[in-house]
Amino acid sequence: MPHSPRTGPVTHHVAARLRDLRERAGLSTPELARRLTASGWPTTQPTVTKTEMGQRRIDVEELAALALVLGVRPADLLPPAPPDAREDGTPKEKEK
Repeated sequence: MPHSPRTGPVTHHVAARLRDLRERAGLSTPELARRLTASGWPTTQPTVTKTEMGQRRIDVEELAALALVLGVRPADLLPPAPPDAREDGTPKEKEK
């Protein structure tokens, strides 16, 4: 799917991971929406579908709510870190 001006490769990666994790959990999009709403993040099935299709961005709060409901870490929804990334998330010093 081509990227719109409002979405990019990270949005599309998160969308694909969300869909995959939801399906692995055996949840339908209406059930995921219901569980998100019950957890304190009110949403609807069409919103979940748009998210899974990469048609809308999500913020960090929604990412955390999705991870909680799916029983995964927020990082599990994100693209993998670069191979040279530090475990603690601090930037490596640039070589001179």
